[in-house]
Amino acid sequence: MARGGLKLRRLFLKLPLFAAAALHSARGSFAQAPSLVFAVITTTTVDETRAGWEPFFADMRAATGLDVQGFYPGTYAEAIDALVANRAQLAWLSNKAALDCIEKANVEVFAQLVDSAGSPGYRAIIITR
Repeated sequence: MARGGLKLRRLFLKLPLFAAAALHSARGSFAQAPSLVFAVITTTTVDETRAGWEPFFADMRAATGLDVQGFYPGTYAEAIDALVANRAQLAWLSNKAALDCIEKANVEVFAQLVDSAGSPGYRAIIITR
């Protein structure tokens, strides 16, 4: 991947955290919620998933000053339950799971991955409330 493409991808991946930080700031809830938990479905092992996502979370902590933590459920149902119960505030989910969350957890789809040709991707990033 070209260097410029990598920078653009990193910027794109940071957008949901900036939005979440703004939401928390606007509500004055930093005192009540000093951390953001980002749910990522474990498709291999928890250790492999954590290793793949931790650099992203480290970038988010550096960019926002928030304590951004990963949560690695084994199923979409666990991720949805975490969002419903506010144990997670963000998630990287399939479109179907995102629709389930919209119905159950009062969340909004923040961004959808598109490929270089502009075709919609299969996964969505969502933020709650």
